[in-house]
Amino acid sequence: MFEVDPKCIELIHKNLKANQLNNVEVHNYAVSDSKGTIKIPNLKNPNPSLVINSNNDVNYLEIESISVDEFVAQQGITPKFIKIDVEGAEWQVLCGMKKIIAEKSPNILVEIHVDKLRQSFDTDYKIIIEFLLNAGYAIEEIEHRNANGNPRKVDLDTQLKGNTMVLCTQ
Repeated sequence: MFEVDPKCIELIHKNLKANQLNNVEVHNYAVSDSKGTIKIPNLKNPNPSLVINSNNDVNYLEIESISVDEFVAQQGITPKFIKIDVEGAEWQVLCGMKKIIAEKSPNILVEIHVDKLRQSFDTDYKIIIEFLLNAGYAIEEIEHRNANGNPRKVDLDTQLKGNTMVLCTQ
């Protein structure tokens, strides 16, 4: 598990302990398309909704970034399922996992933040949909807010709004 905000890590550990989950490792990295550093706002309280591409350079923390491809190679692991909830940095994360997608095709649950993608990363969500479809994934919108909860097939013509959870399977 990755968490970009060091202030959230203590809360995660408390939740893991309270739920007796002893097989989870928490890594303080920003997951992206490459190794390096990113800036996050240095807020007083933990914030699970940080946008890493913030223009606020006055008060920030520098956090190491890593790609999924690099991490799985270092650790010698093969993930079968990857959940991505990165507040608009979805495209960067997916670009950093092209090798694992091509070679191992893990199932992926990704929350696409339509507005944050556009505002903070100048990216249209359709590039994500196209990339996943071209990688051979079937994509379904998992609408957890609606009463019937029935998945909806997603293709290039599908209009997404707000924060949309999509499940990508081979």
